[in-house]
Amino acid sequence: MNINWKIRLKSLPFWAGMLSALVVFGQSVVPLFGLTIDFGPIQDAFNAVLMLLAAWGVLVDPTTPKTADSGVSLAKMSIQETAKDVLENKEEK
Repeated sequence: MNINWKIRLKSLPFWAGMLSALVVFGQSVVPLFGLTIDFGPIQDAFNAVLMLLAAWGVLVDPTTPKTADSGVSLAKMSIQETAKDVLENKEEK
């Protein structure tokens, strides 16, 4: 698995998603230690926002502008196809 961690660690969506996921995970683990966190009905709305931020962090590719996929990613026909395959197919056409 090749991940460019230098770029990913500089990405706002990555950190928003990571921190949101950690907070939701923490809310799940805290009761195991006998503690309770209950903010009432606001907690459900808060968790929904956190989960949207976590999804944002997972879905956004930090190597492309905004939230768009790269041209290579969009041109892939299967998950096994590499960027090299896509570029070679493009040259053949």
